[in-house]
Amino acid sequence: MKIPVPVFLALCLWAGPANRCPAASPGDEIFREAEEAYLDGNFKLGGQKLEDLIASHPGDFDLAARALHRMCLSDYADLVSRDWPSGGFPRGLFKVSGRDHSRMWESLSGFLEEAFLEYGRHAREGGVYPFPPPRALESLWRKRADYPLTPLKEVSTSAADRILALRHSGYLENDSSAVVDASILLYFIRRNQKRYEEASSLVDGLVEAKNGGVDWLLARAKFHAEISSNRAEPLLRSLFAKLDKPRVDKAATRASIRARPLRQAFSAPPPERILPGQPWIRQLTSEREDPAWKTFSDGFIQGLEEQIDLWIQGTFSEVEDEVYLARHHLERVAPL
Repeated sequence: MKIPVPVFLALCLWAGPANRCPAASPGDEIFREAEEAYLDGNFKLGGQKLEDLIASHPGDFDLAARALHRMCLSDYADLVSRDWPSGGFPRGLFKVSGRDHSRMWESLSGFLEEAFLEYGRHAREGGVYPFPPPRALESLWRKRADYPLTPLKEVSTSAADRILALRHSGYLENDSSAVVDASILLYFIRRNQKRYEEASSLVDGLVEAKNGGVDWLLARAKFHAEISSNRAEPLLRSLFAKLDKPRVDKAATRASIRARPLRQAFSAPPPERILPGQPWIRQLTSEREDPAWKTFSDGFIQGLEEQIDLWIQGTFSEVEDEVYLARHHLERVAPL
């Protein structure tokens, strides 16, 4: 049984200082049974064993954080395992990690960071990735349209939420690996759900945790550019100003190369608008991934007359003597 966040915090604070960590927190060997369950593909059993450890060590924030970090990473591993059932994940990762549990968790953490930054050990020259990309990355990127993947909404966020609850309560630092990994996993889930304000808040936290590192600034600017956020332009200007400073910095040089597509898109003159900017248009979204809809929502209608007519017809009632618009095609959402 998963422990809700309020109950979890209450257990951690149980009975006051006298009962908080009376002895040193156990070492990582205490997690071995849960880790073996994960390797066998029994993610439910592994999670339950970690829940039992947390419940049996009230007040031990260190153990709770380490257990929750493993649960969060195992939620990601479970996603990859379900997406690619023939891939032997995570046991295959355990083998290439030298059969070392700690190194396996570090590898999972590395995949999360690489997926967020879109840059890392699997990238080729210039930050370009092969297609298809590594499976552990594709489970979060979802760039392939020809392979059905597990809906991200099915990924549990319980462990990640509880890690952030510990951070908000002051028991974990913002830059701890548990908080960073939880934030990245939640970011991909919230972005997939189009909950952009929450995703944006998570990204800001990651940039702060990484002290405004150029790779993280680039990832944030790219995110806002891709969702057409009103923060995109100032973030891009700030990023380019930072990248254009004369320096001998390999990280900045590599980031500058990866930022070229953003720079080109940002500096290109915008096409002439046929329709004046209307805020209400940007508040409409379509459930379908339709490039024509994106063009229309940006305010460009030239050449879309026939498509717009079809959209309008598609919203009418099928009952001829009842004139009204069905709202199942469009929905209003709060502007960013």
